Order: sequence, then structure tokens, then C-alpha cells
Amino acid sequence: MDRLIAKIDDLKARAKTRDTMRYPRAFKDDAVELVSELSEQGWTQQAIGEALEIPWVTLNRWRDAATPGEEQAENFRPVTLSEPKTQPALVSPSGWRIEGLSVAQLIEVARRLP
Repeated sequence: MDRLIAKIDDLKARAKTRDTMRYPRAFKDDAVELVSELSEQGWTQQAIGEALEIPWVTLNRWRDAATPGEEQAENFRPVTLSEPKTQPALVSPSGWRIEGLSVAQLIEVARRLP
């Protein structure tokens, strides 16, 4: 327990000495690791947030960002991608387009156009 209290004090001291408003990546990683340890010891989210003087919502966001894709991976199903079949098309210089005909039919249409 003393080890966890020492880690909490260390993180709080590091938070007060940071140069910018944002927390460094190493700090966030250490905080996420400590949150996991404290959760295993039975600490509530609110108690952890109060002990670290960081809102628990922020700690949860950091934890979710540290383990990307775990929740989403279960929702994805494998799919097979195939190239769409290209069909011939007749496109005029003015922009209209005729599709869905065979090459022979398109040639005949092109011959009959003015």
C-alpha cells in the first residue's frame, strides 16, 4: 500500500512541475498503469481521481486511448473486397453519359448521333 501511495505522490508532483497545460505521454501512461493497479486494489474511479487530483473522466479517456480497438474489434466482421466490373460507357464531349449497353450497341448509338 505504501508503494501505491508513493506512486500517487510521484504522479501528483510530476503533474505540478509540467511545462505545458497538456500532460506528457509518459505521464499519461504511468497514470493509466496506476489506475489499473488501484482498480485491482478495489479503489473506485472517484477515489482514484481525487487521489491523483485528475478528473476520473480524463483518466478513463486516457485508459481508453491506451488500449485502442479492443471494443471495436469484436464488432467487425471480415469482408471480401472485389473490383467492380467495369462496363463500357459512351461519354459525349458535353458530358452526357450512356451506360449499360454492350460495346456493339454503344458503337451503333454513336453512329446515329448527329
